[in-house]
Amino acid sequence: MMKSLLPLLITATLALLSTACDDVGEGEGEGEGEGEGEGEGEGASGAEIGAAITAASAAGCKAAQLGAPDLELFQRLEPSYDFSTFGGDEDSVAAAFQASVDNPATTVDQASYDECLADIAACAADLFQLQSSCTEIFVGSRTAGQGCAVNEDCAGDGNCRITGDGDCGVCDASVALGGDCTTGACIEGSSCVDDVCVVLPVTGQRCEPDAGCGDGSNCSGDQGAEVCVAGVVFVLGDDCRVNQECGGLFSGLACVDNVCVDVKVVAVGQPCEQPFSNNVVRHCVDSLFGNNVCAQVDQVTGVGTCTAAPTSGACLAEAKECAQDFFCNADNECKAASAIGEECDATCAEGSTCRFDTFVCVAFAVEGEDCKAVDCADEFECNSADTCVGFAAALCPA
Repeated sequence: MMKSLLPLLITATLALLSTACDDVGEGEGEGEGEGEGEGEGEGASGAEIGAAITAASAAGCKAAQLGAPDLELFQRLEPSYDFSTFGGDEDSVAAAFQASVDNPATTVDQASYDECLADIAACAADLFQLQSSCTEIFVGSRTAGQGCAVNEDCAGDGNCRITGDGDCGVCDASVALGGDCTTGACIEGSSCVDDVCVVLPVTGQRCEPDAGCGDGSNCSGDQGAEVCVAGVVFVLGDDCRVNQECGGLFSGLACVDNVCVDVKVVAVGQPCEQPFSNNVVRHCVDSLFGNNVCAQVDQVTGVGTCTAAPTSGACLAEAKECAQDFFCNADNECKAASAIGEECDATCAEGSTCRFDTFVCVAFAVEGEDCKAVDCADEFECNSADTCVGFAAALCPA
């Protein structure tokens, strides 16, 4: 059995596809994450990226990238999930990408952008995290001494050293091997250990647990004699001691009587364990995304009951859970999201936000509008004058 990709799938779904784009988009703060700069890369477009992802999704790229074992496992655990939407909101990805295009601290590598589009169309780019060529599009342009908000704003292997109490800093050279990393980030391929930049060990080499290993292996062994050890992937029928060895929901295997067996998928009303607990043997069907919940869990045995999440009435007690797209309000009642103009009883519908002073759902503020009591839309930033401005106007000056 191949090592499962389910951890990636669940992470990507819960955080939405924009999580990965936020690494080169607005999620990086007011810096590299917002774009292109100095008029370069005029061919790059958030809308074009979003459209390419939508088309690739419709063509079945997401299912193809999962691979049969992982797709089969996910559909066994969550049979009601609409796979066509798996990975999140392409509009959010497009908005984050366009914000990156507008950032004056970075430039666009047009060749990488073109390659990214081609990879998406060919199902070669990972649509769950937009890996491969899609992570090489934005290049830092700020040089030593110039303003920055994140390391990616800086050219080459420079790092952004934040000064004072603000969000802005200046680009500085990365710290070389053997250097003092309290003054900045270590060069690529190294890590800060005991305030010194060192190359991380790899499989078979001596390691320090706090620092880890550089090739994805695990630092394990007797205290003081730890060694980097390649991860072991358990398969059906393997001997085991604890459930974590088999992988649980990440692999679809549980440790029962010291043997790795398939995790059971149980219906509403049946005993279950909470997802990702150390002893999950019975998975409550469709519970990863809120349709059902493993509720009333005994704190000693870890066993609960698979329960349908409510859409009205009292929220489920322990975690104040409601069904997907419903929310637990202050009165412990499950409610649908409030529409624009309605009180923020639980949460506001997509595309709107709760106004801080009136507690009424309103549309997000856009460029030029007041943001003292309301959030700006994704592509804008609330400046010190409480006005929504484009990210380029809110960035750290060069």
